[in-house]
Amino acid sequence: MTNPYNYNMPVEPEMFFGRDEDVETLMSGLTDTPGNPFALVGGRRMGKTSLLESLERTLKPRSGRLLLVTLLLDMSGEAVDSVPTFFRAIADQSAEVLVNELGLQPDHPIELDSPRPPAKAFGRWIRAWNRVAMEQEGRSLRLVLLLDECERIVERPWASDLYNALRSLLVGRNTRSHLKVVMAGSHRFLSQVRQRGSPLRNVLKYHTLRVLDGQATRDLIIRPTGDVLPEPVVQEAARQSGGHPFLTQYLMHYLWERGLEQATVAAVHHIAAQFPHERSDFKDWMEGLGDSGRRVYDLLLRSEGPLSEDEIRTRLSPPLPDLPQALEALCYHGLVVCVVRKRNDREVTYYQVAGAMFRDWFLANFPSSSGLTSLHPSVHLRLRQLADNIQQDLELLKEYEDKLRYEDDPRRKARYRKEIEELRKSATRHRQEYEELRATAGEPTLVMADVADQLGQMDAKLDTLLDGQGAIRGDLSGLRRAILNRYEVGEQAIIAAMVKHLDQAQLGTVAAVLEVTDAGTLSRREMEEILTAVQDALAMLRQSGAQLPRQAQRFQEVVDAPHLDVQHKFKVAIPIIPGLLAYEGEIGLGSGADLEAAWHRLVERMKGKRGR
Repeated sequence: MTNPYNYNMPVEPEMFFGRDEDVETLMSGLTDTPGNPFALVGGRRMGKTSLLESLERTLKPRSGRLLLVTLLLDMSGEAVDSVPTFFRAIADQSAEVLVNELGLQPDHPIELDSPRPPAKAFGRWIRAWNRVAMEQEGRSLRLVLLLDECERIVERPWASDLYNALRSLLVGRNTRSHLKVVMAGSHRFLSQVRQRGSPLRNVLKYHTLRVLDGQATRDLIIRPTGDVLPEPVVQEAARQSGGHPFLTQYLMHYLWERGLEQATVAAVHHIAAQFPHERSDFKDWMEGLGDSGRRVYDLLLRSEGPLSEDEIRTRLSPPLPDLPQALEALCYHGLVVCVVRKRNDREVTYYQVAGAMFRDWFLANFPSSSGLTSLHPSVHLRLRQLADNIQQDLELLKEYEDKLRYEDDPRRKARYRKEIEELRKSATRHRQEYEELRATAGEPTLVMADVADQLGQMDAKLDTLLDGQGAIRGDLSGLRRAILNRYEVGEQAIIAAMVKHLDQAQLGTVAAVLEVTDAGTLSRREMEEILTAVQDALAMLRQSGAQLPRQAQRFQEVVDAPHLDVQHKFKVAIPIIPGLLAYEGEIGLGSGADLEAAWHRLVERMKGKRGR
């Protein structure tokens, strides 16, 4: 199955969780009378683009008395270099929708009058189209502009002129009912349009994005994964991200890539710890928040519980004149969450840190703020070397795990076990060195947390490989679940009916073959050889007079289907092979299709023994 988590792209409808109320609020304002234009405020990666795309999907062209034309424009990508070209782009795209999609046909061409001032020319243009809409549809035209990445126009020399033109259209008596906007941006955009003297200061209604609530965060973690993750893993992913949609997607993307059947709390820790080494988002966010944001976050981080704005103000010295703005920015960046509680019969808003990922990075990079000491360079170097050594042992453990997954020779199993026991001694030495370095360093840092996570992973893998349950991943139910996840939903029922009869060794072999199949390392010839043997074996089983299991009949319908490609049919056939081999004596596989030999060659090839 394809990884559904893509943290670099806006989410598709099936991955859009926790923003229904935001969509409803914006829709209501954009379609009401008189309605509202909005500034959609959120930090980088908080889901502004995903929300705008959801609005675009949800706003229907014909909505009661309104004929809606909704345009989504990315201000970082549109060829706009002046106010006239901005309105020209809108007019051209709107006219295309009005004519080609909504079927309006004006009696004469409606042109944008370029010599006029842009706002006046566009006002005349939109009123002319409104008359056509009323005559031909009986509806009033309303153009809804969803302007993404408004941060990109802040530094443009014509930004103030654009704001003036939009103000004229959004409040003008003859145009305000025909034009609404949602301008999406972050800190710099909000500061510019809300400052005293800004043309849009009292025009836009501000709607702020926050982190996802607990239920929405769980939905984002659980639903795309088919509810296969252990509850501690779900809770840890939510705790690390704090409900930040981007961070949650990042964690889940890499958990999926590692294999959900192998997901552990330690794996979540490791992915979270690696994030600042892979990306610069935390640094970028903190630079945007400035000194005020850092001071407020540091205070909340060190407090024993949530604090109200008044409590924060009394504890900061010197006081911050921009405290409300700093708190707001921390919230819409997804670094702080606000909760409303009753105190003395009135509602009070309290603030607390959201998520462990940014918190841990902050502690490691602002030690003077939190009372932590920096690592001595020699200690830091030894920690990095230790981390490299542990990583090499982890890779070796993974190699042994892969080989043991379908190993059936007792002597080779014993040899691998001896090697794994040696790695247990190595892990003990790593742990001793880590404890010595931790005692030298005093307080923890991010690199120390990374090493601790690696040690935890190594201990967990060693326990799995040495606990007497064999080297096959996880327990039986977990392995069956991992196998089912590789199939389409409609096929999982017949696959489940077959894999429930397989033992651990058979499941491990099936899982290994599926893995190389999905990786695309098997040739078409290899797949066709085994697929033909399966088809012949099923036919021989029927001819023998043996009662064919119901699930085997359904398998045969799929593997014989002419419209399916070879790889698809081969994948479906894999789980039935161990069961077919159990009928060897009854149907005489050796005299017909050599399924056993073909299967044996494939397994031996995966074990690295070609030609045997």
